[in-house]
Amino acid sequence: MIFFCSNLFAETLSWQECLTLTKKNNKELAIAREKINELTIQKNITAASAEPQVNSSISVRESGSAESGTRPGMFDSENRNNSQSLSLSAKKLIYDGDQTKKSLELAEEKTQQQKYNYAINEANVRLTLRQYFCELLRSQELLELNKKIAERRAQQLELVTLRYNAGLEHKGSYLTAKANLNQ
Repeated sequence: MIFFCSNLFAETLSWQECLTLTKKNNKELAIAREKINELTIQKNITAASAEPQVNSSISVRESGSAESGTRPGMFDSENRNNSQSLSLSAKKLIYDGDQTKKSLELAEEKTQQQKYNYAINEANVRLTLRQYFCELLRSQELLELNKKIAERRAQQLELVTLRYNAGLEHKGSYLTAKANLNQ
């Protein structure tokens, strides 16, 4: 277990929890993940350019004039012009000298390269985290050991003090026990 302290709370985390939090919050790994996503999107865009493309449009137009017709100055239905149009077009790339195929292969290679870079970054972050985790565990063990040593020295001082007061111990042993406790 690992022990983190802050001003607001203290929380004990396992190695798996530390690893999960680090993967989630590490900026280098987040940037590498986003680069992978970006390259994947670019690869999809390149692949879409090889697919058939269909475009359509519709327009309706109505116009009229009040100055012509049987009743000048009045807008009447005889003076209206209606126009409607519909267009549909389809386009398919037949051959481009394998440029699209090469672009797709290049995009796939870049994506794979970024995935490998992510794996390397993740391994480095995990190694660093492991080193800090092990150092923290060692420090916690040393802290517990120091507490036990302090308790034993306090007990030793109490025993030496009792023996000194009873006249069974000399002053040098009493002062040594007192100095050991203060270390």
